[in-house]
Amino acid sequence: MRPYAYFDVPLPVGHDQNISQPFLIALMIELVDIKATDVVFETGTGAGYQAAILSKLAKQVFSVEVVAPLARRAQSLIAEMGYENVEIRHADGFYGWRDRGPYDAMIIKEAINFLPGPLLNQLKPGGRLIAHIGPLDRGQMLTLVEKSATGAIKETPLIPVRFSPLQGGERI
Repeated sequence: MRPYAYFDVPLPVGHDQNISQPFLIALMIELVDIKATDVVFETGTGAGYQAAILSKLAKQVFSVEVVAPLARRAQSLIAEMGYENVEIRHADGFYGWRDRGPYDAMIIKEAINFLPGPLLNQLKPGGRLIAHIGPLDRGQMLTLVEKSATGAIKETPLIPVRFSPLQGGERI
């Protein structure tokens, strides 16, 4: 796949999983407005590409991957490359990573048909979450979710997208 590494297309990372199109990775990171002091959560570690990018922007990154061999490989690559502020765990992203939260920013990289309560509960007041929300068998909307200081949730639909479903929650 090396010849395609700089193409703006999704690419396979093994185990029937893909890395997202680089433009969409960059767009999600930009929209969730990562700050240097942020603690960030992401689903779908895959090869660890987005976790590595986030590590340069945030204080700490916690990433979960539901496919065990991908989680092990990404953890190895992240350690080998010296990214010390990234933790990767084999887990179900639907439930977040409660022990490491709450989070300033969350990036849900797969399609969800609703915002799971466990994820919303782990978002700090004043926090931002980006997700692909909509029917799992059709297109979704890239949506920015903001939690106010009082805990009120504001959803802003941005652009239509089509992503694979989050492999978690009641779907496992």
